Amino acid sequence: MPKFETIAALSSAAGCGGISVIRVSGPQSKKIAKKITNRELKARNAHHCNFFMKSTTKKIDQGIVIFFPRPASFTGEDVIEFHTHGSPVVIDIMLETIVELGARLANPGEFTQRAFLNGKLDLSQAEAVADLIYASTRSAAYSATKSLDGALSQHASGLKDKLIKLRTHVEASLDFSDEEIDLLENTEIVKNIEAIDTVITNLIKSAKHGNLLKEGFKLVFIGAPNVGKSSLMNHFTGEETSIVTEVPGTTRDPITAELQIDGIPIKAVDTAGIRNSKNIVEAEGVRRAWGAIEKADVVLHIFDGTKKWTDIDKAIKKQAGKNKKYILIRNKIDLAEKINDEKSTTVNVSALTGEGIQGLKNAIKKLVTEVGAAEEGVFTARRRHIVALQNAKAAIERAQQLPMHAEIIAEELRVAQDSCSEITGEFTNDDLLGEIFSNFCIGK
Repeated sequence: MPKFETIAALSSAAGCGGISVIRVSGPQSKKIAKKITNRELKARNAHHCNFFMKSTTKKIDQGIVIFFPRPASFTGEDVIEFHTHGSPVVIDIMLETIVELGARLANPGEFTQRAFLNGKLDLSQAEAVADLIYASTRSAAYSATKSLDGALSQHASGLKDKLIKLRTHVEASLDFSDEEIDLLENTEIVKNIEAIDTVITNLIKSAKHGNLLKEGFKLVFIGAPNVGKSSLMNHFTGEETSIVTEVPGTTRDPITAELQIDGIPIKAVDTAGIRNSKNIVEAEGVRRAWGAIEKADVVLHIFDGTKKWTDIDKAIKKQAGKNKKYILIRNKIDLAEKINDEKSTTVNVSALTGEGIQGLKNAIKKLVTEVGAAEEGVFTARRRHIVALQNAKAAIERAQQLPMHAEIIAEELRVAQDSCSEITGEFTNDDLLGEIFSNFCIGK
């Protein structure tokens, strides 16, 4: 177990409150606690104590102190938790005293980083701690909890074990062969490689969904001018997020708002109406609207139900339908005497009266949750996890290219194995660790 300095930080939220928790971790933790409390502390007992300043009898506060001896603590080191009254002044004096007695203030994420370095958590679990803290929806919290429990780690470790087993088999064929063997003839190895490819593909799909639950699905409202995009946007946010007027081209820059649909995080983007315009500013807004389609996870294509299907609508549908989750929305049904019979329409709504809005939300939810997977089995994932899995898949695909020689397959299996090890932190570097933990809050 690595040896570190003793660190301290406020682990509860800053500001006034009923109770605050100050965490101390490291070899001097128990010694510091004894000097502050003038008490011998029993492991995992809640002691009601007075807290004193260094070398004086001046009392700072009174509260609860708990000692968690190593290695059975969050960080794997001796840990002390001081539960004080939630006064910023008391917290400042307590931290000053703890530093005077030999600790230093912790860096962001340093407690969790020590838990990782001391083998209490793997890297994906450590990241899940931050994901759980910053979760903005129930779905994000549920999926982060699954990762904290080791769901992603188990998938990555299981995949790595398959790679090691197959790699051992392939390398053994090199040790006992005097000449190069075309492994295409070995159907067992070929089938195992194909099976691993399938496992990685499915895991990438789950990781992408978990990443969307963490970061939020990007939902883009797109359509011609004055079809009701901004009105629908305002229905979703519950406030006047976008300006609504009868003048075409009111929206120029994309307008973004964060919201939830039944606990699912959504980043909604209202865009400029698509049309040919000589106005430089409006034309730039239209260009950005087309660009928003490319970055969307879900495209809501709105058209005016009182008018005929236009060439612009056909162009939007053609562009938005490329590898996107796509919903075509007929708006203004309250005004339409005869509803346009565009066959691929998913939802009929009225942005004015609110008719059909709940049905639209249900359609969106069905697309983004993949039938409730968010709460039943999806773990939270980060972009680096997806990249690692994609690198592993690329290596496996290279291994399947003809001719399938043992040396090539063995090397690509090693690359895939190292990529999987990056997820849990078995194969990583200090720069990556610094980047990951610097994004944590102080005290965690």
